[in-house]
Amino acid sequence: MLTYQSGNRREFMIQAIQSSFQQQQAAPRRLRPRRRMSGAAIYLFIVSALASALWALPPMPSMADRYGAADVVVLAELHDTQRRKFNDISENVSLRVRVEKILKNASAQAGDESNAIPDEFHLAFLVFPETFEQHLRRPVGDGRYFLFLKRKVVVDAKGDSGAVLVLTEPRPFAFLPYDQSNLQALESLASQSGDLQ
Repeated sequence: MLTYQSGNRREFMIQAIQSSFQQQQAAPRRLRPRRRMSGAAIYLFIVSALASALWALPPMPSMADRYGAADVVVLAELHDTQRRKFNDISENVSLRVRVEKILKNASAQAGDESNAIPDEFHLAFLVFPETFEQHLRRPVGDGRYFLFLKRKVVVDAKGDSGAVLVLTEPRPFAFLPYDQSNLQALESLASQSGDLQ
């Protein structure tokens, strides 16, 4: 610490300037490593957040939201699952669906057979082993599941159109394992909306 003594004002000013200059030179040396560390930490945080977003599932919708978004909700037995490589990042999955109970068939009208749900049908979809986002990483196993499906209109090469059943989005939540509490909750939603068959 500098103290002013009368008569040595010039020397005092020179010492004060030199001291200030030395402090300025010393201060950045002490702060630079700290700034690099915090900058590196922020950079690592941003990179890890972006990378984890590729592996993250979207938020799970409630059962009521899943039910409302679906055109068709069925309790079914899934079996005969087959996987084939589709391209470098995905696989084609085909499985047989044996319908046990129809809980919702939104487009069906009395006497209209065009939107009737068959007792058994094939369901095909893609799985992406390297990501969860909006897609499945692997198919569900054989067993009993509730399926949340949408009707999609497709047109063939001849120009004929028809409806096919596809998984609702996000696909990881289109399958719900069977248990009695899930059945009761879905039956309650179906009776509230008047969809129970």
